[in-house]
Amino acid sequence: MLPISARFTPTHRRFLSKPLSPLLHRLLSTQSSSIEYTLSHPIYTVWGANTGVGKTLVSAGLAASILSPPLSSTPTKFIYIKPVQTGFPADSDSHFFYRKFSENFLHRRPQSTVFASNHVLNASIPAAKAVLGCGVEKRGKCDCGFRDLGWPFRLPTILVGDGWLSGISGTISAYESLKLRGYDVVVVLEDHNLVNEVPLFSYLQNRVHMLVLPPVPQDMSNSLVEWFDESQNVFNSLKEIMLSAFLERIQKLHDMPKKAGNIFWWPFTQHKLVPEETITVIDSRCGEYFGVYRVRDHDSITQQFDACASWWTQGTDATLHIELAKDMGYVAARFGHVMFPENVYEPTLECAELLLEGVGKGWASRAFFSDNILG
Repeated sequence: MLPISARFTPTHRRFLSKPLSPLLHRLLSTQSSSIEYTLSHPIYTVWGANTGVGKTLVSAGLAASILSPPLSSTPTKFIYIKPVQTGFPADSDSHFFYRKFSENFLHRRPQSTVFASNHVLNASIPAAKAVLGCGVEKRGKCDCGFRDLGWPFRLPTILVGDGWLSGISGTISAYESLKLRGYDVVVVLEDHNLVNEVPLFSYLQNRVHMLVLPPVPQDMSNSLVEWFDESQNVFNSLKEIMLSAFLERIQKLHDMPKKAGNIFWWPFTQHKLVPEETITVIDSRCGEYFGVYRVRDHDSITQQFDACASWWTQGTDATLHIELAKDMGYVAARFGHVMFPENVYEPTLECAELLLEGVGKGWASRAFFSDNILG
């Protein structure tokens, strides 16, 4: 089963037409109750390098690919949710998504109906927590980018690149913004006859999967059935990449405790007294909370408070964590690794000055940097 996208029902439309920022802030804040999402099926976020790059078309094509297996296969459900959209509901693109998906689906399976019990599209608030269909740098009402609103989940990501003029730099910028925050990314690009895919392939090779869709007809009011037919292999490839990555991720999470118990030498630990099932598998971190892999009735990722503050990260809340990631990325890109003796570079000098003006004020005259991490 692959919940990623679906049409809003009238009930959800009324609910979601209310301001969502307090809801999203409550759901995504690290100070709220524990966030948990299931790993019983793949969940992906869909981001765009810009507006109008084809997020809705990619979602519709992916839905048709997932919901159009052989008739004898196991029934599949697909959930599409776009929790925040300007102009909602008057110009909601969920109508466009549903219409194009229906036309394409019925074209492939004329003997079926879209509203067959196994293919009813539905939306839910748990899905709203997980899927944010928007631009990477679009601002939320909490004055942060949506790539930060979704940060506690670290859900794997489909980035729809920009095939238009100036789209190369925009796509690379969006990709790097997501990677800097720890997202796993697949890039999909629509061809607008500007061959943007050539430099993007060169830049992204050996980093992420990249797929290119054929040019979209200018008149989007038509059924687009021919375009979806032409794009079917791309969407099928995207589906397989998503499923493969999901299964590989689950297998890695499942295997990590056993492997760690066999090859790690933990400090302060009597290793024979550590059962495999007690080893904590950390998938990610957001501020003062870990995203921890749990196996109970079903596999899931849940938040766990870092009570010991991991020694040196005390006070790193979600906001500071984001700033720390950006600053560390800048420093790593500018300086890499620098041998310290008899050298000086700006970050170490500023750090030493801050230490002497802060905790060392009145008694320390020099700052000592040890090369012994336990010293």
